[in-house]
Amino acid sequence: MIYSINCDLGEGEPPDRTLQLLQHVSVANIACGGHAGSADSMNLTIRLAQKAQVRIGAHPGWPDPSSFGRTSITPTPAELQHIVIQQITTLHRLAQNQGAVLHHVKLHGALYHATESSEVLARAFLESVCQSFPRLAVIAKAQGRVSFLAKELKIPVLNEAFLDRGYDRHGDMLPRSHPDALITNPATVASRLHRFLDRHEFLAESGHSIPLNPDTFCIHSDSPNAVEIAQTARQLLDTHSQRQR
Repeated sequence: MIYSINCDLGEGEPPDRTLQLLQHVSVANIACGGHAGSADSMNLTIRLAQKAQVRIGAHPGWPDPSSFGRTSITPTPAELQHIVIQQITTLHRLAQNQGAVLHHVKLHGALYHATESSEVLARAFLESVCQSFPRLAVIAKAQGRVSFLAKELKIPVLNEAFLDRGYDRHGDMLPRSHPDALITNPATVASRLHRFLDRHEFLAESGHSIPLNPDTFCIHSDSPNAVEIAQTARQLLDTHSQRQR
């Protein structure tokens, strides 16, 4: 099994950090004007990703930059579809102008959690993507609602787990207010990743283990030590891949 690393980019991080992260990841989720992102940042991230030979995708977020699109919301299905398709279309047009092709879509923050919490919203999201951008894959929570429905609708899906976020015993990410929500030590990330590669499970809160079956691992560009975490993960995954040959 060859695992990829995906990273949320174009979210206001310094361009040198974008460039550094692109050296270690294989999939870039580009903020497209909702929670973050402007035409300039989108164009720059597309250009840098192309040079690094990294696949690009849209990272739509709830249009509330003041909260970085992370405040819990419950949009109507129509609102969700309008926001998502509008943002994907914006990135798609800019990518086309640079001769680039979108590979996937991954929701950000509140939209990610809203679709995992509601089958109606999950289906609205997936059906709108399928109708407007039928060639796009979807990156979604491993063993989550969106992943399950994507398979049902025959939409290509990449299941993801998070390297820089803590999990609760049920397999959900700990809220950012929790003291163990953010994992910022590259050595801790390495330990968790070793455990997954050996046992196919992640260590969660209070010593619990959760089984996961991801295809890709996410790193947030705004996480402390994001570059070091990405570099550590890349080295471990490359070593693992070589041993499987």
